[in-house]
This record gives sequence, C-alpha cells and structure tokens, in this order.
Amino acid sequence: MTDMSSLPDGVIIFENQRFSDERGWLHAGYQASECRTEFQQLTISESKANTLRGMHVHYMRHDYVMAVTGELILGLVDMRPESKTFRHNCCFSLIPENAQTIYIPPGVGHGFAFRVDTLYLTGLSVPWSPEDEFLFRYDDPALEFDWSVKELILSEKDKNAGRFDDAVDQYLNAIRD
Repeated sequence: MTDMSSLPDGVIIFENQRFSDERGWLHAGYQASECRTEFQQLTISESKANTLRGMHVHYMRHDYVMAVTGELILGLVDMRPESKTFRHNCCFSLIPENAQTIYIPPGVGHGFAFRVDTLYLTGLSVPWSPEDEFLFRYDDPALEFDWSVKELILSEKDKNAGRFDDAVDQYLNAIRD
C-alpha cells in the first residue's frame, strides 16, 4: 500500500500492545496519556465489502480510527497549504491484528474503502456536524489513491462530491472565519 514515512504531517500511528490467548485477544486502542485531544463522541460503523466512504476534511475535528473486524483501507491527503506535506497522499490498510489506532488532525482529508465486511471505531474530538465536513472526489485526478477495491459501492453524496481543490478552498475559508 504505502511507505508509512509518506504520511501527512501530524498523522500519528499508535502501535498498541495486543494480548492473545485461546479465548481471543484484546488491545487498548485509546490511552489518554498518548492522545492529542479528548473524545466528545465515539462511533462504531459497519461497512459492507466494496464500500467506499468518500473523502472529506474537517477544520475543527480530530479523529482517532481503528479497525475492529475486517480491513479498513485508509486514504489520507494533507489539505493544509502551510504544511510541509501539503498535497501528500497515501493509502494503507488497518486490520485488528495489527492493533493500530490512527490519529488524524484537522486539515488532513481522509476516506475509507473496504474489501471485506468491516467494523471500525472512530473517536471524535467534537460531535459530528455537517458544517465541519467538506467533501471531494475519491478519484480526483489531482490525487493518486490506490483503493484496491473493485466495483465500488458509493453514497449519493460521494458520487456527487466536488473537486479536491474546491475542498481545499472551503477548508481555508472555514479556518479564516
């Protein structure tokens, strides 16, 4: 998928310790001492195989994401013009066996694709709000995402999402206000 050194600036991969035995496994996906912000909302989502939950960026919200079952392909792109990694993008896979949690700061666009049925958990620093979500195309020619999923299942809003550059402008206008 990608070299982890190509992550947008500020994205953090937490490598959690996993404990397994004949009963199953557990890992601590959240440690308050390691987190950049507190959670205000915790969501669990289910996505069917071949689903793509399209690209969006937040200007207020920090996200923590981890796969609970299945496989989550995470696409990331830096949308902060002042960042040294502006426009850097990558895709990589999250699976429960790797016991990873990903921190995504405001200004880093992200989306999710699924090759298999998947449950995933997202911690949000502020409750979800449509005013804090600017959409753009998962297949925008300005980006080079390898989603590794065929015959995508998309929502209407993802099918009709705008261009990456327009979402960058929306993000910049939001942080200036």
